[in-house]
Amino acid sequence: MKRYARGNTEFAFQTPAAHAGTPIFRAVTPLTRALHRHVPDAPRVDLFYAPLAHTVEQQLARATTRPLVVGIQGPQGSGKSTLATALTQAFVDVGARSVSVSIDDFYLPHAEQRALAARWAGNRYLEHRGGPGTHEVEFGTRVLGELCALGPGMSTRILLYDKSAQGGRGDRAPENQWRRAEGPLDLVIFEGWMLGHA
Repeated sequence: MKRYARGNTEFAFQTPAAHAGTPIFRAVTPLTRALHRHVPDAPRVDLFYAPLAHTVEQQLARATTRPLVVGIQGPQGSGKSTLATALTQAFVDVGARSVSVSIDDFYLPHAEQRALAARWAGNRYLEHRGGPGTHEVEFGTRVLGELCALGPGMSTRILLYDKSAQGGRGDRAPENQWRRAEGPLDLVIFEGWMLGHA
């Protein structure tokens, strides 16, 4: 690996063998180093996570209001939660007050999901959690609004959905397992597979 420096930023050029034939030229910044601490897969960080993180970092620097809300969308199982967690941890490491929220945490509680499935018997999309109509949209909107409105000394709780509960059908976790977010926040990362059109 060859390294170059310009100002406070170090750049590295990796040879093709270092990344399965894909040469890359990357900035080695405190944010990149933080990502590497949290994600052991260096090619994933260098090729995918770091470019996105630096784009978010630039947007954060230009933002006139806080927090900056970043949406991550992708198919189920594509690594959105892993990416959101890594970005949140890395931004916290470099001093940005950050939190991530998943659309999955806004699934209807188990009893309400069962009632919805019974009300629409035969509709395979509403039989289980996951599809449109199986989320508490108003609750999710309220939580995101609360996160954006947090000022100094304020806090709010971020709910957690336990997909393993109820024999794998899922249910909202007890409130004592929910996370607490302290304000003010610089960055809110919201991830899910139905956040708009890509």
